[in-house]
Amino acid sequence: MIRTICLVWFLLLLAGTSAGLADAPGEAASSPLAEAYRAIATPVPGELFDLPGGIIRIGRAEIKPAAGVRPRALLAGGRVCGLLLEGDLTLHYLVDDAFSAPVARRNLKPQSAIVPRAEGQGFAFTLALSGVAIWGPDPVLAQAPSSVAPGARLPPWLTEILAKRIGENPSHDTLVSERNGEPGYRWAALHSQGDDYLLDFDPRPSVRTESLARLRRVDKDVNIYGGRLTWEELVTQPVESTWWDTRALDFVSIATEIELTNDRADHATITSRIRVQVLRGGIRLLPFTLVQDFTDGDNRIRRLDLESVTIDGAPAVFVQSEGSLLIELPAALSANQTVVLEVRTQGDILDRPEGNSYWILRTQSWYPKPAAGGAEHSTFRMHIEVPDPFVPFASGEIVSREKTPGGTRLVTKIDVPTEHAVAIAGRYTTFDRELGGARVHVSTYASAKKIEAERLAGIVLGVRACLEAWLKVPFPFQDLQLVEIKDWGWGQAPPGVIFITQEAFMTPARAQMDDPEEAAYYTRGVNERIAHEVAHSWFPHVAKVRRNEENWLSESFAEYASIECLRQSMRDEKQGEYFFQRAVKDWKFGAKEIGDGGSVYLASHLSGEREKDFVAYRALLYSKGPLVIHALREELKKELGDVKGESAFLTWMRAYAQNFTFKTGETRHLVGILNQITGKDWQPWFELYVFGTEMPKVK
Repeated sequence: MIRTICLVWFLLLLAGTSAGLADAPGEAASSPLAEAYRAIATPVPGELFDLPGGIIRIGRAEIKPAAGVRPRALLAGGRVCGLLLEGDLTLHYLVDDAFSAPVARRNLKPQSAIVPRAEGQGFAFTLALSGVAIWGPDPVLAQAPSSVAPGARLPPWLTEILAKRIGENPSHDTLVSERNGEPGYRWAALHSQGDDYLLDFDPRPSVRTESLARLRRVDKDVNIYGGRLTWEELVTQPVESTWWDTRALDFVSIATEIELTNDRADHATITSRIRVQVLRGGIRLLPFTLVQDFTDGDNRIRRLDLESVTIDGAPAVFVQSEGSLLIELPAALSANQTVVLEVRTQGDILDRPEGNSYWILRTQSWYPKPAAGGAEHSTFRMHIEVPDPFVPFASGEIVSREKTPGGTRLVTKIDVPTEHAVAIAGRYTTFDRELGGARVHVSTYASAKKIEAERLAGIVLGVRACLEAWLKVPFPFQDLQLVEIKDWGWGQAPPGVIFITQEAFMTPARAQMDDPEEAAYYTRGVNERIAHEVAHSWFPHVAKVRRNEENWLSESFAEYASIECLRQSMRDEKQGEYFFQRAVKDWKFGAKEIGDGGSVYLASHLSGEREKDFVAYRALLYSKGPLVIHALREELKKELGDVKGESAFLTWMRAYAQNFTFKTGETRHLVGILNQITGKDWQPWFELYVFGTEMPKVK
């Protein structure tokens, strides 16, 4: 998302996982919601019945049983919730979305059991199966008896999938779909002689995608996930829509207050008060993500315990499982109604990376965040209290920083809609710099590094001033905290904070003293990395991004805008032009690493099992994406002339930032703005280079 170095397909693991269910502290999972959740996750086979029609269809998948194969109903709490078939079956899957197909072909290449063949405008493949379990509505279920078969048990292959898979489905989305009045979600486990697969079909307006993934076992030595089953994406396609069609939100968080007290060692108590607004009528179940179990740098399991949940002050019914939190409202809400949720948690979660004297809570869900169908469009108030000698920092403008009998209490605020608030505390020395009302606080770890702090503050202020002038949109945060992290080679820009690793704070002499080889490697491009993180304040904190597919609007735009401002900051115009052209060459060189399936828009749908998929993902967002923006600039100059073309490009960039200030922008909006500026339809151009896999030609 915002992090400069990230692995998208691994983010599911960061959410944490646990098999526990609870609806009140210390109680068994006894609420109807918890019982329904558990029953869907562990159904009971019913009696055999005849299968009419012969073929079961789930989106673009067709499952055909051989003659004589008879299904059983899957029963959850005495209610039919799906189908179980065992015997000779065949899966036929069609990939007919023109933009998904190249990515799917790339993901399928290592799968020796899958042989694509041309079919219609796309391709298809078949798999021989010996078992299928399907959750969700189906016409066949009308024929299914709801009585349990004598001695019936789930087959061992399905029992293992349900017990070992990483993820909260089928229960999570089945319940959200049903209780919020949008039935139609379907989930299937497919068993073959070789691999097992998962099929996820979600037609809800907030999602509208279907996916097929291969299950693979996590290596035993990989922390708490060792031996469990994770999924490797093979194909994802839009459902009854195009990729660029809008996905409607069900609800948003609009005001969040967080109180975090580090009362002892690495222990914290956290109270989160979140005002939620529903955007359509009929919402009854609110899905959130919330970390439960995760491992620290020492491979130690840490747990964040959920102690209580209330709605408008009254105890709430909820289910927590696999890093998700479902909260049931007392009654369905009407559009635009709000409720206030209070979630209390505690645990030894304040990990000190590699034993250093600081802890950090980054953009993972250490407080509840809206899950699929929801979004953070929230103001924030953060109250962070830590013991001496640690110094706390948090997202937002500093309201107060005061000493307590045993430490320090920090209060910050963000009065504009934002997301992903963070907190950090440690042995830091802070240097403040203000210029024209812009405040930058640079905090150096372990020792005071005044010269380095002043240099970094100058870069931040310079890039900030450039982007304010270039985009004609003010910097969104009154205070910007730049905090040193004792690590190498990454940066992250949550709202009002920049985390940047230690090489940025090294003078050449100090770099030679500490670790010459690593320092020499990582200090290259430090200024560019800091500028990139500053640019994230506009992309995505001003012009917001919600869907993973739109992430290029964050990373690629921040990359391009930061390089442009570094060019403008150089006193010598020729030197600036040389710097910019060197960046273009670097982007072109990086783009060579992409290979097949190089869609900027669908970068997050690379399977991710192979190292080269990670390299390609980075190259798509940080190399091809900026090249696409630059190619558009060149194309406008070619069509309109240098002066008018440059003016049109700048108008386009500004219109995006200005029209979507603190709103969610999408690629389709960029196309519409460009159409309006030029009087020409640019959708085909974007289909080639952004949605498609063509590489733009740049001088």
